[in-house]
Amino acid sequence: MATIVKDHTFTDGTAARPEQMNANFDTIVTVINGNIDWDNLKASLVNAANGILKLDASGDVPLGQIPDTLTGKDADTVDTKHYSDITTKIAADIATHKAISSAHHVPTDPTAAIAVHTAIAAAHHARYTDAEAVTAVSVVTDHGALTGLTDDDHTQYIKKTPDYDSGWASINQSEAKVFTHSLGITNLLVQVYGKEGGGTIHNLNWSYPAGGAAFGYYWLNLTTTAITVRRGVNDTEAAQVRVRLWKLS
Repeated sequence: MATIVKDHTFTDGTAARPEQMNANFDTIVTVINGNIDWDNLKASLVNAANGILKLDASGDVPLGQIPDTLTGKDADTVDTKHYSDITTKIAADIATHKAISSAHHVPTDPTAAIAVHTAIAAAHHARYTDAEAVTAVSVVTDHGALTGLTDDDHTQYIKKTPDYDSGWASINQSEAKVFTHSLGITNLLVQVYGKEGGGTIHNLNWSYPAGGAAFGYYWLNLTTTAITVRRGVNDTEAAQVRVRLWKLS
C-alpha cells in the first residue's frame, strides 16, 4: 500500500471534529491491519543489518543475503557428515581397493601394457584369414590317409558338401542321360534323386510292375569322368533327376 496520507490536518485554534479525527485514525488502522507493504517501511532497513529481509520474486532468500559461513548450523552435512568428510572417506576407500592385488585395475599406462602383450610370441594377435579358418575347422578330406578303415567306415567322414552336384536336370522317358563329373576316380559315394512334375522329391528305384512297364530310374556306367542315369520308358514320376557324388579316397 502507498504511503499513508492523513485525511484531515488541524491547525492551532481550529476545532477538531470527531468524524475527522476518526477518519484519520481509520486510515492508519486500515494500513496497520494487514496492508503494510514496502512503501510503508524505511528503505534503509530492507536487507540491511538488523533490518528486514525481503524475499525475491520466487519467494526465496536472495543468495547475497545468505552468509558464507553458517556459524553454529549443520546445513552443509549429510547424515551428520560434512562434504569434506565424505570425500575423504571415498578417497580412502579407493586407495584401499587399489592396493588389493587381486582386484582388476586399468594399467597406469595402457600403451605400455599392450606393447608387453604384443611381444608375447604365443599370444594371438592377427585374426585367421578365411582360408585359415576353413582349414582349422574342416572335416577330413584325405580319406585314404585314414588307415585301417573299410569303404563303409569312410562314410563317417564324408563332408557335407558333395564333390560333384549336377543340380536338377530334365530327363525324358527311356533316356540314358550322361553327367560329367571329372573327379578322376570311381571310388565315390553316389546319390541320385528324382523329382516329379509336382515338385515331390523321391528315390524311386527301377521297377517292372505287372504288364512289363518300366518305371523309375537307375544309375550305371560310373567312370572316372562321368556317370549315366537311365529313366524307365513308362516312368511318370521322375521328370528331373539330380546326381551328387562324394570322394571316398
